[in-house]
Amino acid sequence: MTDAPAPTFPALKCLTEAAWFRHSILFFIILAGVVVGLETSPSIMAVHGSWLVTLDWIIMGIFTVELLLRLAARMPRPGEFFRDPWNVFDFVIVTVCLLPVGGHFAAVLRLARILRLLRVVSAMPRLQFLVSALFKSLGSMGYVGVLLLLLFYIYAVIGVSLFGTGDAENF
Repeated sequence: MTDAPAPTFPALKCLTEAAWFRHSILFFIILAGVVVGLETSPSIMAVHGSWLVTLDWIIMGIFTVELLLRLAARMPRPGEFFRDPWNVFDFVIVTVCLLPVGGHFAAVLRLARILRLLRVVSAMPRLQFLVSALFKSLGSMGYVGVLLLLLFYIYAVIGVSLFGTGDAENF
């Protein structure tokens, strides 16, 4: 008995990597941010609250379907999806937003919903590159701080030397 090849879904991969698909998701990420921002206004919520909540759930459904499509596009090896840190980030944000929490944790859920805006980074490859470069440079930030302290010290000494006698109160 021969082993049949594992099924793959190249059509899903083409769909999820298409520019129009990524642009659509980017639109919904921005729309989600606008909705969450509008939900902070008591007057807007009093008039349009039910529509905004419904729209937020629709957007969350779109994000869930998008995530499931991207995951299914990696079949038969869905673990490959989680090798990309941006995919893990998207997965965590969407999963946290789907958690049925209330009470004291409602504020945490609201925070997670606004964090959906950070998915803009995962939707735009150039932003991914920039954020990755920033994270890689964090180790060198201490040296940047030392350099700035040296420059401030040098300019302080020059300022006191040049202007200290004429304006002793400020120098």
